Amino acid sequence: MRRALPIFLSFFVAASAVGQSANQHVDAVPYAVDGGISVGKFDFDTAAFVPQARVFSEPLEIIQPSFHGVGAPGFFSTPDFPLLPNTDLAFDVPAVTDPVSPNQPRNALFWNGSGGVSFGDLPSGHDVQIRKSRFVNTVVDGGSSDTSGFVLNRTGVSGTIHQHVSFRVQGANGQAPVDGFYLLPFQLHQEGLESSDVIYFLFNGKYERDEFDEIVFNGILPVVDEDAQDIAEDWLEAVLAGGGGLGLPGDFNDSGSVEQGDLNLVLNNWGNARGPWANADGFLSLNVDQEELNRVLNNWGNSAAPSFAGSSVPEPAAAVTLLAVGLLTLRRRR
Repeated sequence: MRRALPIFLSFFVAASAVGQSANQHVDAVPYAVDGGISVGKFDFDTAAFVPQARVFSEPLEIIQPSFHGVGAPGFFSTPDFPLLPNTDLAFDVPAVTDPVSPNQPRNALFWNGSGGVSFGDLPSGHDVQIRKSRFVNTVVDGGSSDTSGFVLNRTGVSGTIHQHVSFRVQGANGQAPVDGFYLLPFQLHQEGLESSDVIYFLFNGKYERDEFDEIVFNGILPVVDEDAQDIAEDWLEAVLAGGGGLGLPGDFNDSGSVEQGDLNLVLNNWGNARGPWANADGFLSLNVDQEELNRVLNNWGNSAAPSFAGSSVPEPAAAVTLLAVGLLTLRRRR
């Protein structure tokens, strides 16, 4: 991973001014460093910059019944974080394998947003389209071949660029895309620089639905499952950091096995909002409840290599003796 450049105050001032009128989104910030392209992340909501970012997440809007899309992330470089001047910035979509898609190469992936995070094939007949205009676009089919992109734009005399494209998830046979998360690998190129590491755009199309299975809207935009989005982002960050993704279900303290310490964490946090320790098993529950207890009981005594080395969590001093109750409740659910 390339080293980060210093973060200059003028960058934050300029970006903050832009953010006052910008819609909520996150931009990718490509910049030249050590003879190559590194990519940071800028969140206009918080005016915060993260160097060497690799995961960029956005919710999908419902543009038409047959496709959902979004115009972010964009590509935004400033004089403080420039690319080479007067040079085209282009991209392609590689078919990735390890660590995100270990079973086979894919140029786009899908997870339905339920259970443990597991990205695989796109739903049948779906594709992801990247469009700069009607005549400049490319279609990614989720197959095993790299997909050629196009020139995003040419940098200015100071190496700056600000370019947005639209991303569309197209359903099959004119139908709406399947609810879930669509993952698009991306690699940036500029002549004279080493290409960037593969970065990932995560598009959240897992919508909240009412009792009639109708999508819930907040004004004109659909409400997405932000809890599942957080977990998918955590999983991707862990995989790309070399942690192997989410760990053994129920191993909340990441000790490598499911045992008394994990049960203690669940029982002593019962009914509370999910803590940061809870992301390690890939569950989808907002509060600590029966689902977490089930994870512990179903995997009691099992072992696996820790997924987040060094991320120990302080455990309660003593266990609460609810194991028998948990087992009985679990038996009823089954």
